[in-house]
Amino acid sequence: MFEIKENNVLISITAKPNSHKFKILIDEEEQKRDNSMQPLLSDENRIIVCLKNSPENNKANMELIKELKRLFKKEVSLISGGKAKKKKLLIHNITESELRSALSQISD
Repeated sequence: MFEIKENNVLISITAKPNSHKFKILIDEEEQKRDNSMQPLLSDENRIIVCLKNSPENNKANMELIKELKRLFKKEVSLISGGKAKKKKLLIHNITESELRSALSQISD
């Protein structure tokens, strides 16, 4: 789900365009383990990002980058998956603890 590269974090997400509202979810497997000591971020978990915009004319990707920049307060780049639901994004100048903190706030 994520990989640390120097001062940056590479995350893998699954995008769901044409959703009712923007939201970020940890997949159902994580929700089932919510009461255990399982870490929020691990290779077994997925980040699912629901996007309001359609994928046409790159609108969903632009929404994704804008909202992640707002959430993490860091620069975000789309690395792969420009025309796919599975995407890889690079969050610049962020520590693993900052990433975990931001994601734990949205999963409450």
